[in-house]
Amino acid sequence: MILICDECTRQYKVDNYPAGQHVRCLCGHAMTVPVARAHEARILHCADCGGPLGADVSQCEYCGGVVDPKAANYTEVCPKCFARLPETARFCIECAQPIRPQEVLEHQPSARSCPRCQTPLQARAADAMGFDECPACLGIWLTAEAFGAICDAKVEQFRNNPLPTAGRGSVPVSPVIYLKCPDCHTMMNRQNFGRVSGIIIDQCRGHGVWLDHTELERIARFIVDGGLARARQTEVEDLERRAWSADRRATYGSGGLSSPTLPGVAAGSLAAFSFLSVLGSLLE
Repeated sequence: MILICDECTRQYKVDNYPAGQHVRCLCGHAMTVPVARAHEARILHCADCGGPLGADVSQCEYCGGVVDPKAANYTEVCPKCFARLPETARFCIECAQPIRPQEVLEHQPSARSCPRCQTPLQARAADAMGFDECPACLGIWLTAEAFGAICDAKVEQFRNNPLPTAGRGSVPVSPVIYLKCPDCHTMMNRQNFGRVSGIIIDQCRGHGVWLDHTELERIARFIVDGGLARARQTEVEDLERRAWSADRRATYGSGGLSSPTLPGVAAGSLAAFSFLSVLGSLLE
C-alpha cells in the first residue's frame, strides 16, 4: 500500500504497517494508515509515462511501453483513486497519478518520555534533522535549532509564494497544564507562538520545544499564511518605538518641552531581521 501526504504529496510505502498506525511525513504532517481498499482499474493511461491510451491497445504510442492487461500482475494500489496497479507502475493507469513512494522514516528507542502522556518517545531523523515523537499522542520534541530550521523553511515558502493575509489567531480555552521538559524535567514555559497565532507551545529555554499533535502543521500554516511576517513586523515596530522613547527621554527629559510625533517604521526594516534573530523574543 502507498500512503500520500495531504500536505506535501510525498508518498510512502506502508505495506508493513497495520491499519490505524500513525506515520509522519518528512514535512512534519502526521498520517494514519487506512484500511486497505482497492478496485479493478480501468486502463486509461500508460503505467510508464502516464500518457492517455486508446481502447484495446497493447503499446503506448508516446513511450512505447507495453500495456499489461493481466489483473494478476496488479499488486500495487494508487494512493489517490485506489485502483489496482502493476507493481512497477510509475503512473496510475486509471487517474495518471505519479507513483513515487519512499520508505517511512525509521525510528529508534529514545531515552526521553512524553511530557504529555509519559509514553517512551521514539527518535527519528529527517533531512539530517533529529526529533523525538510520541507514538501514542503524536506530540514531538524538537531542539531549538531544529524548530528554527522548520520555521525558516516555511518563511522561505511564504516569501516565494505569499498567500492572502489571515486573521489573528485566538488562544483556545482549555485547562492550563504545565509540562516538564523531557531532558531536564523542569516545568516548561507556555508560549503563544508569534504572539498572535493562538498556538500554545511548551518551551524549555535550555533544551527545546514540545509540540502537541497538529501544532507543527498549524504553525506551518500560520507562517505560510503570513502570520510570522506580521509578528516580525510588530516586533520591529516595538523595537523602534522603544528606541524612539529612549531617545525622547534623553533629549527632552521630564520637562515641558513638546516632543516630535512617533515616526513610522522604516521601509525595508524587516530585511535586517532573520527568523532566528527574532525567535528568542517571540518565545520569551
